[in-house]
Amino acid sequence: MQEQIIGQLIQVLQERAGLDAEKAAQVANVVAEFAQQHAGELIKMATEGGNANDLLGQVGKLFGR
Repeated sequence: MQEQIIGQLIQVLQERAGLDAEKAAQVANVVAEFAQQHAGELIKMATEGGNANDLLGQVGKLFGR
């Protein structure tokens, strides 16, 4: 399942951020590592609502979206 999600993330990074496959894979691996390190906090944010949208907005700003 993790490989499938990473694959989807790579595809999104290529489409939305204009990254080539290699760079998208590198970024996806960094995101996966970050998510593992902060899983509890991310789950809390996602289940509580509000802050999850703020987080997504900040991530979007990183990619110029």
